[in-house]
Amino acid sequence: MTDMSLLHATAGPDTANATLFVGIYDRATRTLTYLSCGHDPGLVRRANGGPVELLPPDGDSISPVLGLTEGGRFTAQSVTLLPGDTLFFCTDGVTEAGRSRGEFLGVAGVAQMLGAGRSGEPVEELTTRIVSEVRDYADGIQHDDVCLLAAIIGGQPS
Repeated sequence: MTDMSLLHATAGPDTANATLFVGIYDRATRTLTYLSCGHDPGLVRRANGGPVELLPPDGDSISPVLGLTEGGRFTAQSVTLLPGDTLFFCTDGVTEAGRSRGEFLGVAGVAQMLGAGRSGEPVEELTTRIVSEVRDYADGIQHDDVCLLAAIIGGQPS
């Protein structure tokens, strides 16, 4: 990851920065090990009905955006998931949806939408519902891509 960031940072002044989230899910232990480089945090809706959780890291432990600086420090994190938990990721086109710059939906708004779903809600219904709610929030105005990834953790590890 450091080599990718160095290449991106030294490619010249006309290049843009990039966020990145990459993860590996171990079905046997139900553990997601991941690295987030400036990307909006993933969310977990627990099957037990608790509040929606933001995947760590937070604060000063967030890995830097790719290409922002040379020699960035990238730290992998992990989270253990339980059967029925919903894992959810989205692009900034979702969190930055809104009628104006001052009215972004934000990660908290997306977490609220995720938490409003019913337990056992199929992934297709969940993603369709959230896309519809995001469009409603933004009065149908789309300024950026809207991409979602959702998964419900199964009951039997392999």
